[in-house]
Amino acid sequence: KEGRPYHVLEEIDLEEILKHGQVYRAMDLGWYPDPTYILWIAHLGNRFIAFHEVVKYKTIIPDLVEIIRDEESKLGITRTYGTYIDPTVDVHTVADIRTNKEIFEEHGIPVESSVNSRELFASVVHRALAEEVALDIPRLQIYRGNPSFGCQYLIKALPVMRYDPKKPMKMADHKHDHPVVALAYF
Repeated sequence: KEGRPYHVLEEIDLEEILKHGQVYRAMDLGWYPDPTYILWIAHLGNRFIAFHEVVKYKTIIPDLVEIIRDEESKLGITRTYGTYIDPTVDVHTVADIRTNKEIFEEHGIPVESSVNSRELFASVVHRALAEEVALDIPRLQIYRGNPSFGCQYLIKALPVMRYDPKKPMKMADHKHDHPVVALAYF
């Protein structure tokens, strides 16, 4: 109605969100040129608010764990209810002694393998953005914030996601799909 995406929040009361919601994490692991993207999402009954993100390049898992702990300390998050991640983190290769999932868990961050399906990514994110829990309140909202707190990369990435022309039900690959992939893991 106002010529702007109504799923984008310009202001939030983080203290209230943390008091009444359950906080989850979602991650898309990368190295370089693809980043590791970490997203924090609050579950408030029948709605979800993505409220914070971190983007890191060339960062090993023990350092990611410290980044997660530092961010959650700054934000006042005392408990998370789950961390969703690509299922390949729990796959042993010939060279691996431990899986990435095991490394996260050894450092105190339990992770749950999500589903890696670009067909599901496209439909679940589209549905979450399109559904309303009440008049003019979408099921999924994203806090814009600023570069130090908020989800600016996710907000920029969502509009450039497209369906794959060869497989119309599948989300196409894109160099900026990491935030959307992490969101879909959740």
